[in-house]
Amino acid sequence: MSKSLRILFVASEVEGFSKSGGLADVANALPKALHELGHDVRIVTPLYASIAHQETFAPLPEPLGVPMGSLGEA
Repeated sequence: MSKSLRILFVASEVEGFSKSGGLADVANALPKALHELGHDVRIVTPLYASIAHQETFAPLPEPLGVPMGSLGEA
């Protein structure tokens, strides 16, 4: 394998925590497969009230800003 990547995977649902459709399955399986290839993968998902064992999760200390390019510029 070439260079290892640091990947932040953001999804509204992740199987095992919250699930309403197929996205949750992909958000669970794809990060695992990327990790097995040697990449550093982290998952961010909303902390819904229905998620069990919430005391074991670490909340982000501040909002997560994600630059999206030059919005509004031609």
